[in-house]
Amino acid sequence: TAVGMLGSSLRKQDIDLVLDLTPDLPAVMADQDSLGQVVANLVVNAQHALADRAEPRRITVATRREGAMLSLSVTDNGPGVPADMAERIFEPYSTTREPGFGTGIGLAVAKTAVEAHGGTLAYRPGPEGGALFVVTLPLPEGTAG
Repeated sequence: TAVGMLGSSLRKQDIDLVLDLTPDLPAVMADQDSLGQVVANLVVNAQHALADRAEPRRITVATRREGAMLSLSVTDNGPGVPADMAERIFEPYSTTREPGFGTGIGLAVAKTAVEAHGGTLAYRPGPEGGALFVVTLPLPEGTAG
C-alpha cells in the first residue's frame, strides 16, 4: 500500500520501481499504519537519493522469509550513504541532504517504530553502489514454514 501511494511520483521522475515480493508470506503482528510509514520513508529517501542521478534509476522493494523472521528490503542504485555518515544515519537530525531539505528524523523514527515491533532496521551499501535498508520483523511463534 505504501509503495502504491508513491508510484505516480516515482514514474514522473522516471524511477523504476521493482517489487520482488515473496508470495504467501505469513502475517506479522504489527501496526499496519506504522510499518506503512516506515516503508514509505525508506522509498521516499531512495527517491530523493536518485533525483540527480543518471538513468536508469531503480528502487527495489523485496520481501523474504528468513527462518522465524520476515525481511523487507528497500534498495536503490543511487550514490549510497557516505562512509562517514553510515554510523550516524539513525541518529535524530542526522541527514545526508542539503540544508533546508528534510529534518533528518525520518530514519530515527522508522528505526524506533520497527524496534517497537520487536524488529530491526539496518543499513548497508547496496549491491549496485546505492543504499540497502533491511527491516526484519519476527513472525508469530509457531508459524509454520
